[in-house]
Amino acid sequence: MRQKILELSYDPIAKAMYIMLKDKKVARTIRPNQDLSLGLSAKGELVGIEVIRIGRAKVVTRQIKSVAEQYHMPELKKVHIDKLQKVYA
Repeated sequence: MRQKILELSYDPIAKAMYIMLKDKKVARTIRPNQDLSLGLSAKGELVGIEVIRIGRAKVVTRQIKSVAEQYHMPELKKVHIDKLQKVYA
């Protein structure tokens, strides 16, 4: 099943980005590293990704690829934060 990004939002003051993947309620949040925060549903599904430190775009892009592997979402490997950052800069 293909996963699409439902919504992408950017906070220029915080320099943070949110990638909404599913229209489900976030039941818990985990922070696997200093750059990302993952929103999970009650069933443990990845609902969204908050990129906390968008200035580290290349590092964050690699981290998102790792999350894609972990949550079996190959389409997330196509997300390049450095390219998205240019759009919002």
